[in-house]
Amino acid sequence: MKLFAIVPGFGHPHAEHKENILRSNIALLSKAFPDAFFRVCCYTPGYRLPPDLADAVHAIYEPGIVGHFLLRYAHPEELHALGVTHVAIVLDDVELLPGVDPLLMLGVAKQAGAQVASTVLPSQPEHFWRYMMRDESRPPGMARVCTCCELFFYLMGVQDYARYFTGLDIANPWCWGVDFTLWRVRGLKALLFNDMVARHWYRGSGRDNGAMQDEAAYYAKRGLIKQELLGQQRFEWVQYSVRP
Repeated sequence: MKLFAIVPGFGHPHAEHKENILRSNIALLSKAFPDAFFRVCCYTPGYRLPPDLADAVHAIYEPGIVGHFLLRYAHPEELHALGVTHVAIVLDDVELLPGVDPLLMLGVAKQAGAQVASTVLPSQPEHFWRYMMRDESRPPGMARVCTCCELFFYLMGVQDYARYFTGLDIANPWCWGVDFTLWRVRGLKALLFNDMVARHWYRGSGRDNGAMQDEAAYYAKRGLIKQELLGQQRFEWVQYSVRP
């Protein structure tokens, strides 16, 4: 197996902390995938990764936003040429915490009929979409099959990634709305692992960066209505065997 992992946007603010997050995420993913290729897209003018990280990843230095970088530097044709079998997308301020097991995630997702494996967010602080948060009331070994999944950390097979890729749009660089069309438009289900947590350290605001307007245009372009999409989402808990 060969993993292609991309951080589609990396830089200021909080660059030093994000560098530590990147080191930790590389170590965790490399343990599961000894054959792994990491690409980090750095958007801050003049910024350069420190030497140890520059040696560990393929760095891109140019302005851009999440969707821009995925479209330019994670094209399925390139991944096929690289011999990639699996793809991971992780944001620069998302830290995969101890207990995240990528290989277990992929195996359970396949059994559950899901194509995208994802961590959850901690039960605190509160997140706008509660389905993305860990449910402390659930016993170990629970995961939720979802028809949507917010992008913090995605893990999937390369063929399923190619289907995800068709939903990206250069005019919607923050990718809002893509998560709610995973199943409706591309037939992709996600499996969110309740015991596997990633911390999102720094929250932004879509009201300030134009993401809300881009999302509305994304839906309109495809003849979709957000409230209808929200009403169509489905969630189902499944149990899996926990490794000793």
